Order: sequence, then structure tokens, then C-alpha cells
Amino acid sequence: MGLFGRKKKPHDELMTDYSRMTVDEAIAASRGGKIAKEDLSRLTSELCDQVTYLRAQQEETKNEYAQVTQYLADIQRYEQMDEESRGEIADAARMMLSLENERVRFQTGEKRIRDDLYHTMEMYEHEFPKKLGELEKHENFLVLIKDDMRNLEGEKGSIGYEKEHAESKRNFLNKMSYAIVLVVLLIFITLIVLSGQTGKDFTVPFFITGVAAIGYIVYYIMAVGECKKDVKKTEYMMNRANMLLNKVKIKYVNTTSVLDYSYDKYGVNSLQELRYVWENYVRQKEAEKRYMKNTQLLNSYTERMARALAAAGMEKTDAWVSQPEVLLDRTELVDFKDAVSRRRNKLRARLDYNIRQQDSALNDIEALKAKYIGQEKLITAILHKNGID
Repeated sequence: MGLFGRKKKPHDELMTDYSRMTVDEAIAASRGGKIAKEDLSRLTSELCDQVTYLRAQQEETKNEYAQVTQYLADIQRYEQMDEESRGEIADAARMMLSLENERVRFQTGEKRIRDDLYHTMEMYEHEFPKKLGELEKHENFLVLIKDDMRNLEGEKGSIGYEKEHAESKRNFLNKMSYAIVLVVLLIFITLIVLSGQTGKDFTVPFFITGVAAIGYIVYYIMAVGECKKDVKKTEYMMNRANMLLNKVKIKYVNTTSVLDYSYDKYGVNSLQELRYVWENYVRQKEAEKRYMKNTQLLNSYTERMARALAAAGMEKTDAWVSQPEVLLDRTELVDFKDAVSRRRNKLRARLDYNIRQQDSALNDIEALKAKYIGQEKLITAILHKNGID
């Protein structure tokens, strides 16, 4: 239902239900139910920032999704080719593999990573080393996010303890008041009885007891009032902590999704492994250049294969040229297709998640307009400023 999909409690209740309000609404409630313009502006801006962040995530995901979809479309075209067209591509691929094997023999002792990782690095070589820097930033950011989540969870626990302590103190004072009243009544009754039996004047004891009772009443009123303030304050703080935790969790989901997808894409399990693979790929690539005496012939077959792929309507020709064995081996083609499909599913899930979060934030903005009549222009101006229609 979003931040604002809730029913307001009756006005004559003891206090506002802060557990179902935003931070700025809690502030507004403390001011008599009217939200200040600066608070409304800040709340709207925070929601706009969230929408902008989610849209950027969607755009990045859509671009990658389009590339992955092109791979699947190329596979489908290849599977539907006639034997003659596929044969020409297969012949070029066989010669390319033969020449590449010859190069490998020149590089005996230089090989440091598996063939599949080598081809993966070759396919995405244009992304490195910039990609390593980006992933390192994501890893560092994830550490900060986890720290923030732990701190916020700890803060929630501390706030909960403070609230429980204030409520316990208030309950204790209420119970103590009953006991004090009973004691004062017993003292008054005792003094009255003694006064009647002895005829003595007990004005001073009466006065002292009365002053003590009044003193306790003053203390009780002040202490209970302080407890109520503490409960109200902790409810406000708990609501703010929950709101911050939700924002951090959104970033956590997106960051872990980016890292998980990237590591699956490159066939590794961590940034450390990816850096190791990349560094060894660079060394292996340079060793390959030193021994590559058949470059001209290999280029000839590569161009031949690229032309055949382009003629067949395949779009990612560079990618297929870098892994001709996939087009020769049906098992490898199926494995590659499954891997690409899995990556696309992950992208689809990430895109759907961000769209849902964006819709939720936009609904919250619309709820602000409906709730705070007369402030529509202010909210609309902030939306335009952030490029949100």
C-alpha cells in the first residue's frame, strides 16, 4: 500500500500511531497534524532520489538485457540455418580452431587459466580493466551497506530497549501510586483514631503526611509525563530507523544483484578470482602475441567466418568469432544457450524488482498530493526539477 496507505486513528486516542507513519508525518503530528513545507519538500525529494536511482538501474539492466537477447536471437538463427550456410561457418570455425591450437602449442608453459575463462576474458576484453574498478567500488559499497544495516538493526534494538524501559517505569509508577494512596489513607485514619482516643492535636503529622502526599503527586505527574515523552520519542526514532533500513535494503539488493550477475557473466566466484583470471589472461595474451606467426591466415578465416555470420543475419559476430568451438559442438552451444538464458532471467528479475520499487515510490508521491491538499504545486515543482513526470 506504500507509505501512506493507512487509516488514521480516532483523534481522541492518547497519542498518534507513530509506528505507521513516516518520519516527516511524525514531525507533522507533533506540530498539530500540519506538515511543514520544508518537511514535505524533503520527503518528496527523497522519494524522487529513489525513483531516479531505480530508473538508472533499469536503464543499465535494459542495455545488458538487449545484448543478452541478441545472443539468444543469434543462436536461434544459427539453429535454423540451412546446411550449406552452416557448413561454410563450420569450415571457417574448424580452421580457426586448428590455427588457435597451433598457437597454443607455441605457448606451452605459458597457459595459466582454463580455456573457458580465456574465451570469456577475450569476449569481454573491451570491458577491462575498467570493469574491475567498477566491481571493486560495488564490493566496497556492499561492505558499507552491510555496516549500515548492522548499525540500523542495532539502533532499532537500542530504541526498542529504551521504549520498553520507559513503559516499564510508567507501569511501576502507576502501581506505586496505588500503594502510596493506601498508605496515606491508613496514616490519616490512624491519626484520626488516635486524636479521638487521646484528645491530642495531630495537626503537624496531618500536615507532614499531606505535604508528602502532594510531593509524591507532583513527582508522579512529572515522571509519567517524562515517560510519555520518551515513548513518543522512541516511536519517532524507530519509524525513522525503519525508513532508513528500507532504503539501505533496496541498495543492498541491487548491489548484490549486480555483483552476482557480473561474476556469473565472467565465470568466477569473487572479485579476487576475477582479478587473478584477468591478470593471467593478460600475461597469456602477450605470450600469444610473441608466438603468433600464423596471424595473417587466422585473420583470413576470421573475416570469412564474420562475413558468413553477417550474411546469415547474426548480430554479435565479434562474440561468435572469439568462440568458434561453440558453433561446432552442439553440447557447448546448448550449454552456452542455457548460461545466457540464466543471465537473462537474472536481469529480468532485477528489472522487475526495480520497476516494482519505482511504482511504489511514485504511488507514495501521488499519495502525498492527495493527502496534503494545496501543496500539489510544491510537489509538482520538485518532480519537474528531478525530471520526473
